[in-house]
Amino acid sequence: MILDEILAALTEWREDSHLTVIRAVKFLVPLKPEQPFTICLSASQDAENEVDFCCRVEDRVIVEGRLQVCCGASGII
Repeated sequence: MILDEILAALTEWREDSHLTVIRAVKFLVPLKPEQPFTICLSASQDAENEVDFCCRVEDRVIVEGRLQVCCGASGII
């Protein structure tokens, strides 16, 4: 569920981006059913085709990771 929400946020943030690989994901704290959380996305400083993400409940990070993306129609298989 959380990863689906992250991918939806990625699509909204960068409409032409398509996920190619989940490079890393770390679940730090369980999310309770129906508990709201915030998704933060940022361009990776290491590579232009990677996006860092974290999810927070209030001020606490519950999930963090990195996605590899490609841009444009070439990413559609």
